Amino acid sequence: MPSNDEMKAAMRAYVERLNAGDLDGIMALYADDATVEDPVGADVRRGAAEIRAFYDQAVASNAKLRIVGPQCGSAGGFAAMPIEVSVAPPGAPKMLIGAIETMRFNDAGKIVEMRAFWGNEDMTLSME
Repeated sequence: MPSNDEMKAAMRAYVERLNAGDLDGIMALYADDATVEDPVGADVRRGAAEIRAFYDQAVASNAKLRIVGPQCGSAGGFAAMPIEVSVAPPGAPKMLIGAIETMRFNDAGKIVEMRAFWGNEDMTLSME
């Protein structure tokens, strides 16, 4: 199982790669059979093709992440981080979303599950 420091480093790499629009880099962090549930309660994306399509859409919407508080690791390969997401789809106003993302890692240090906790009330119109 990866250490807390290794999980936190992978989460920071995830933020950096998404912000750079590096789809291949994002996918390299995930196990082939991973799942993404963003937001929690939405359809779960399963496997590399569905997850890549999700991040392709995020990059096209100019999604950028910023870690806004302490990352927390846990026993059993789980870690969490509070983030602020900015999205600015072409032709639409920029929105900010406050969220908590959790990730579960396998023994090889790959993400096997990402869940993002946020709802409509966590979205605000950006003044930028």
